[in-house]
Amino acid sequence: HSYALKRAHAAAQRPAPPIGELEFAGRSYPFSRLAQDYLFRPLTTRLWNGRTTWVYEAAPNPEARARSREEKLLLHSAGEVWVDAEDQHVTHIQIHATSPVRYGFGLLAVVHEADLLLDLQRIAPGVWLPQTTAFHAQATVLMLDSITRAKEQQAYDYQTMEAARQRPLPRR
Repeated sequence: HSYALKRAHAAAQRPAPPIGELEFAGRSYPFSRLAQDYLFRPLTTRLWNGRTTWVYEAAPNPEARARSREEKLLLHSAGEVWVDAEDQHVTHIQIHATSPVRYGFGLLAVVHEADLLLDLQRIAPGVWLPQTTAFHAQATVLMLDSITRAKEQQAYDYQTMEAARQRPLPRR
């Protein structure tokens, strides 16, 4: 219990990743990398939250090379990327692993399943911040231990820094 509280406190103290970036295990992945790492095919246009959204099918670019373990998993994943037509900003990413991902020839680990969901909300014109982030993975580690990990985070009630400064902090 105290370990979980310490981790939650440490997470709250960490600065948020820059706008336009995903963060995995402390490593940043900018949305601009999506253009090089994936091949896109237009699927449809839909109205989402009252806004015109372009939906693209995303498949890994066979020319892209991973620079980390996390990127290796991303580059073995496919799914959909939604883009707001007006702001031309990513608003939704939903991908899943298309095949097992092996680390150390499968001796260190094999990720059998993985899913990622990221939804962003428009705070102001051109400003999109995370609303929902969800990740699920099932893997075998050191050929013995089967593990399943899942995490979901919801973000809401964003405020400007000025509004946050004007609100008094609660007393303990």
